[in-house]
Amino acid sequence: MAEIITSDLQELCTFWRKAVTPFVTLIVQAAKTDRERALPVASGIFVRSQKKRYLLTAHHVTRQNLADDPAERVGALYYAELSEFSELGGSCQYLEDPYDLNMTEISIGGRFLRLPVDLALDVRDGERCLMYGFPARSKSWKIERWGRGEFALGSRPFSCIGTIYKASPLSFTIRVSLKQISFQRKKLQRIGKLNGISGGGVFVIRNDAPKLAGVMIECIRNRAELVCTNSRLVLEMARKIGSL
Repeated sequence: MAEIITSDLQELCTFWRKAVTPFVTLIVQAAKTDRERALPVASGIFVRSQKKRYLLTAHHVTRQNLADDPAERVGALYYAELSEFSELGGSCQYLEDPYDLNMTEISIGGRFLRLPVDLALDVRDGERCLMYGFPARSKSWKIERWGRGEFALGSRPFSCIGTIYKASPLSFTIRVSLKQISFQRKKLQRIGKLNGISGGGVFVIRNDAPKLAGVMIECIRNRAELVCTNSRLVLEMARKIGSL
């Protein structure tokens, strides 16, 4: 990957976004009998370990939908893969609060981050990062094709440069600005509400390439902060599954 040297935040954001876009996907929720009423609910990250492929997201997204008892399920979850939506099911491993991670095995997908090669396990306070995910807010909605003539609501991706702080081996926080920032006479997009961003990826640069530093699990309202689970726990989950 080519190295980029710039002090322009918008240019930096664009550069990183192009590199990570294939690995982050939209998750929608719908009744199996009425998929046209699907609504965006979260984001997910494609990862693989050896020959197994997984969708990584926040566990609170999948908790009710993947319950063993069908009566407890709110509806079905689907993830976007190219121009199709596939149902999210299969075996999974998860961590409850406060780490809130779910890794579900999938059979298809696009490009995958490799575990542990594409993880950043050494995030530091004050480090620049890129957050990337799919908000559920109505301003981000767009029409998506399900294939076979079906259509449903999707979401436009959102990305922003932030700063890492409160870094620990288990979690860290991203601080961003809720206001429209002016930098070198260029304005960045407004942050707005970030509900639905759960399960999105946080990336930092290592050896001139973006690496997954963590997974967004919570947006703290009115404080311009996002709580993230450190990729070290993603690595531990993969080891627990036995795919490393």
